[in-house]
Amino acid sequence: MSDYILCQVKRASLPFYVENISKNIYSIEELCYYFYKNIYLIDESIINERLCNWLKDELGLSKLYEKLYRILEKEEGTSAFILAIFREIHYLSHEEFKELQEKIAQIEVQPEDLRKKLKADYLVEYQMYANAVSEYRKILSRKGPGKLGASFYASILNNMGADYARMFLYKEAADCLW
Repeated sequence: MSDYILCQVKRASLPFYVENISKNIYSIEELCYYFYKNIYLIDESIINERLCNWLKDELGLSKLYEKLYRILEKEEGTSAFILAIFREIHYLSHEEFKELQEKIAQIEVQPEDLRKKLKADYLVEYQMYANAVSEYRKILSRKGPGKLGASFYASILNNMGADYARMFLYKEAADCLW
């Protein structure tokens, strides 16, 4: 990917709000950048009708809207949805696109708890500690014996403790680390 991306499509007057990291997105290029750099943060809070409508209404991308809406209706998955957006504007080179396809394929075969942990770790990078703790809690609430091993769940508690400490919630942090 080059250092500068020239926006080919108009900027939106009303941004698309990404709840996970509390960011506004104004163009399809920004959306692609977000997807490319934050692959583990992509979930149903982004891949939905609201995004489709924003692309059509704010950016005037009616054909892309129709493609994405069909993908949602047929439940073809996150991979098909994301890759259709990248194809629309040729955001990535051919090699980068192949790498992204492979990365998405690898993510789709990972255990759900591991994907959720990586998502929470990304949220920590954005200093969204409460959101990260929420993701860690979801993992621990579903914890089953033998899924990923005791050390995996211990690392979840460690990360939760660190996030609580960053939010100055020392009692909760101590409980996690205890």
